[in-house]
Amino acid sequence: MNRQHNIFITVEELLKHIGEKIEFEIIGGKKGLKNQISSYHILEPDYLVSNLREKPKNGEVLLLSERYMKIFENFSPLKKIKLLKKIFLEEISCVFLIQQNEPHKKFISMANYHKIPVIIIKSPLKETIEAISLYLTKTLSQHQRIHGVMMDILGVGVLILGDSGIGKSENALDLVMRGHRLISDDIVDLYESLNGEIIATSPELTRYHMEIRGLGIINIKELFGISATGDNKKIQLIIELEIWDEKKEYDRLIWSMKTKKIMDKEFPIIKIPVAPGRNLSAIIEVAVRVFLLRQMGVNPIIDIDKRLREWNINNGE
Repeated sequence: MNRQHNIFITVEELLKHIGEKIEFEIIGGKKGLKNQISSYHILEPDYLVSNLREKPKNGEVLLLSERYMKIFENFSPLKKIKLLKKIFLEEISCVFLIQQNEPHKKFISMANYHKIPVIIIKSPLKETIEAISLYLTKTLSQHQRIHGVMMDILGVGVLILGDSGIGKSENALDLVMRGHRLISDDIVDLYESLNGEIIATSPELTRYHMEIRGLGIINIKELFGISATGDNKKIQLIIELEIWDEKKEYDRLIWSMKTKKIMDKEFPIIKIPVAPGRNLSAIIEVAVRVFLLRQMGVNPIIDIDKRLREWNINNGE
């Protein structure tokens, strides 16, 4: 994937966001809070001791774990200075330290001199990496915004598409009432994660909200609780609602799922015709169950075909 290099955020913006989830303290380099971060890659300590890795690109952040900082404290004074120069002379955006105590005083003085913020993180390493990675990936990776509804149904990320007024939101509400989770209604933001998955989320302005004709805007989180919503989910299945066409012949036996491309990636798609009297939310849920069975190699159409062949053989046909 070719990342758009003109996209960036500042260290200050990153800290403002992750401050909602993790505890931190800026101990040096505060004049560099406007430094630009243009890469969602997080540097780890191995690049400091390895000659195989390329020099860090401008706009990357460095994260040093508590384990590495304990090793650093045991280095000789000369080796400490050598590593600190490698950190602060390569124009990275900021340094995160996972530890409780302030580091070697030279760390802070070099951070101030080179205007590279050094931030002590007091939250666990896993939570820290998740918070930083998620925001950087979401902000700096390839993006696309589409109209639709994103749901978490039985643990499957389901993107529901269809023309305006076809009933996407109403069916999503019914699915929420059946115990499934809303990720986004009407507008869905998509971005590519570090491992190549397409992640769907909601714009901040409309998060947890849904528009229902006749009711207006409702807040799903307030009405049904936090368990009825989710912040993001990877796309695994697309369900497209379409108006029932009496002249169109619909497949009664679907041997294999068709696919639809979004952001250069193919996803299985199930098209469901909409007609009066059909319980669409139940059909959508069953469609997801069918998808899960097929993921496990179970296809009822193949089973029926096998039974018919066996019946024909046994009856001499």
